Amino acid sequence: MIYIILSFDDTYYLNKKCANILDKYNLRGTFYYDVARISNFMVEDIKWISERHEVGSHGMTHRNLTKLTFEELMYECGKSKESLEKLIGKPVNSFAYPYGFFNEKVRKVVMDCGYLNARTFMLGNTDIDDDTFALRVTLGATSYGYRKIPFFVKSVDIYELLYNPWLIRRWDKLVDKILKKLLSESKEKGKKKILHIVFHADFIELKNEWDKLEEVLSIFSSSTNTKNLTVSEYAKILRRN
Repeated sequence: MIYIILSFDDTYYLNKKCANILDKYNLRGTFYYDVARISNFMVEDIKWISERHEVGSHGMTHRNLTKLTFEELMYECGKSKESLEKLIGKPVNSFAYPYGFFNEKVRKVVMDCGYLNARTFMLGNTDIDDDTFALRVTLGATSYGYRKIPFFVKSVDIYELLYNPWLIRRWDKLVDKILKKLLSESKEKGKKKILHIVFHADFIELKNEWDKLEEVLSIFSSSTNTKNLTVSEYAKILRRN
């Protein structure tokens, strides 16, 4: 079994377009908002998204939390949770560390604020996580380059990248390769794996890669031996095991 987890980071008006495309393929994602950037015209969109998908916090102002005082941390983590819950009328259980930066102090504040899980930006992971407050991801689909090659080597055979270096710039094809590799390994070894991808709607728009998003989601929708989960649904499974 491969768990397919789809995260969408940052406050951007095109998040609703991403959610619509997810709906088209009967998939769900987790949308992380840095609350201070939520404008009045985004409110109804976020409410609409929360009815179909998970809404999580990305802090108030998307700052590096490891450099903040305790009071500032409480504002970023606690106030953002309170504000989002008031907006959507339901619990906000997941937090995404801005830039992926965190330490034990940040981790404790996030836990004390009542979140049930937290996601990092540690790339290259396809193994089931063992820490619900340090969830790793496989790749950032729209925000990577050649400097991230070591992370991709963990997920795709090195020879695959040597013979097909263009995969580094074609994240849609790279995702397809990773999924096929994971499905093969899962079938052979009987182990569960994850494919956790982070998207940014503004990057998709900037590079006009909506067709790539559709292609990847179409692949996920038609795949067998996979299960699409929100971040909190995945974390709940981890807590049970």
